[in-house]
Amino acid sequence: MRDKDKRLSYVGIAASILLLASGLYGYFGVLAPLHQKVETVSSEIKQQQTFLEKMNKPLHESTPVLLENTYSLQEEVPVKPLVDQLILQFEKAETLSDSLIVTMDFSDSKISTTPKEETDDPLKKAGEILLDQTNSSDGKESSSPEALPEGVQKITVEMSVVSKNYEGLLKFLSTIKDLKRITVIEAIIFSSLDEIELSSPEVNHDQLQYEVTVAAYYLPELTVYLKDLPKGGFPAPDGKENPLINGDEEE
Repeated sequence: MRDKDKRLSYVGIAASILLLASGLYGYFGVLAPLHQKVETVSSEIKQQQTFLEKMNKPLHESTPVLLENTYSLQEEVPVKPLVDQLILQFEKAETLSDSLIVTMDFSDSKISTTPKEETDDPLKKAGEILLDQTNSSDGKESSSPEALPEGVQKITVEMSVVSKNYEGLLKFLSTIKDLKRITVIEAIIFSSLDEIELSSPEVNHDQLQYEVTVAAYYLPELTVYLKDLPKGGFPAPDGKENPLINGDEEE
């Protein structure tokens, strides 16, 4: 009798353990993942509903979004012309290429597209070929400027430059093209040396004289972002009272 009771108790304990194990497996193996999946689907439904509400909201009711910081964007297209910074960047290109900028003429105008004129001048044709090669060196096709969005204004810089050789010319153009400020080299026109310069024994026959036209852009209507305008690094004055004379002459 006792052996029978012991067997029954063992069977009861085993059954209890089996039921407990089945219950734990059913909860953690089936119910818990199912419950978690239901929560995930419910969260996704709420996100989709929020997205649809925003999409269906009329445009005039939406509040304009202002960027917190536009400094990096304004390094490419600022809200002011920043002509002084352009001059410093062109002087940097002048130094790196061992060239000389003889003249620099700035003009400010709204964007306008003008058709390219055909020319029979071999120097102008050479400039157009070099311009196509320069603009297509980064994989982009050379084409006439496209009309830009309303509110964009363009600064045009016409420079007369002298480079010691062809490599110096390429270095000058590539330095300008690789500036953080978005610039477009619009035209290159070569000019030949005159007879007096050619007859001089000191003349460098590899020297190149050319006119280059560069365009940069800015957004004058976005005055709300003036606080993020990039600050230029300008050389400090050397203490001269008269910057037009040397220190030795001053004494």
